[in-house]
Amino acid sequence: MIERLKSIWQELLSPERQHGYGTTLLPAAVALAILILLSGGIAIIGAIDSEREAREASQYTTGVIARLEKVRALAVDIETGQRGYLLTGQRSLLTPMKEAAEREVQLLDELKTYAYGNMEGPQEGWLMEIDRLVRAHYSDAAESVSLARRGQRAAAIEDVRSGAGKARMDRLRALIDRYEAYEYNRQARSLDDARDYEQIGGQQVLLVLVVLLLLLLLIAYLLWRNTRLLKTEIELTEVTEAKEQVELISRELNHRVKNLFAVVMAIISMTARRESDATVAGDKMRQRVNALARAHQLTIDQDGGRAVSLRSLAEDVLAPYASAALRKNVEGPEVQLVPRAATPIGLALHEMATNAVKYGGWSNEAGGEISIRWTATDDADRSHVELVWCESGGPPVAAPAEDSKGFGSQLVAQSLRQIGGQYEAQWLESGLRAVLRFSVSREPDDA
Repeated sequence: MIERLKSIWQELLSPERQHGYGTTLLPAAVALAILILLSGGIAIIGAIDSEREAREASQYTTGVIARLEKVRALAVDIETGQRGYLLTGQRSLLTPMKEAAEREVQLLDELKTYAYGNMEGPQEGWLMEIDRLVRAHYSDAAESVSLARRGQRAAAIEDVRSGAGKARMDRLRALIDRYEAYEYNRQARSLDDARDYEQIGGQQVLLVLVVLLLLLLLIAYLLWRNTRLLKTEIELTEVTEAKEQVELISRELNHRVKNLFAVVMAIISMTARRESDATVAGDKMRQRVNALARAHQLTIDQDGGRAVSLRSLAEDVLAPYASAALRKNVEGPEVQLVPRAATPIGLALHEMATNAVKYGGWSNEAGGEISIRWTATDDADRSHVELVWCESGGPPVAAPAEDSKGFGSQLVAQSLRQIGGQYEAQWLESGLRAVLRFSVSREPDDA
């Protein structure tokens, strides 16, 4: 049934079975939905990346401006320390001035490293000029302090009043202001780009969601439509299979009824030829017909649905025909058959026994023999059985042509296939030799 469903599904998706283009649109709609999901994902990722870049740009700008402001403040501290020493002569003012100069140089080196790779336009030139002005500013301050310490305080104060230091300080402040303004503009542009991309990305995501919703509705409709078609195909398949099963059962019943009549006639004929006393012949006929009825019932209803022994099944099937002349030999290990397996096996053995009485080893008045031997190999939870059926003492036999095999042979093979078994027949000169291979559960089947 699974294979049949698979073949139906493949047929529904084949170009030869287009149902209003439904089976063509379904894969296309699924593929388009996947592409739209990918595009929506790309838009969302782009918006996230843009927001991340804007955040990083803002953090970078904040770091640059904080360092520039610190450089500005330290330049003022250097100037304050210089002038304070020149006016008061207190050497304690020189220590913070020197520390401010060292810290200023350190901050500029940090700023160069921090801004490396992120500077654009004139920023690199501005930073180099700031660095030059800072070092020149400290150098002039240190020179004036050195003059004062050598006793030339008036010359040092006059140098400060000359205005060169003030012009340098104004130039430093202007460069820092320009650098900061440029960074603020970069930050604003980055934020504007992020907002624009977020707006565009939001519109894209909304459009993707709308189109995706429509596609999902289309896919749902196509799936529902194809499911109805598939259900119809399955129902038609089940009806066809049921019809075939009914036809098979009808043919089987017809065949078995004919066989029963043939076997009863054979029992009557053989018994009448071997018994001269009518009373004895009648008793034997009645006993054999009753045995035949029990064997027939056994193939239908395994004693109320309980497991049955393979040996008792074989014995009961052969019992209606066996006599001193018609010998039987049943040998093999104990094998219990669950009802699901006993029915097809019993049916196969019954069919073979019937054929033996009509045409094979038990069809001669002189007598013959049927030998049934089997072996069993166990694995985890199953027994693998190989049963060999041999006939001898009957008329010469010949293998039938492939296209002329009777329903009986087909019935035996089909019965075994119900439990995954196999049937092989060899028509030897001495008689039929058949091999039945099947596997059965070693535990009773509750089903």
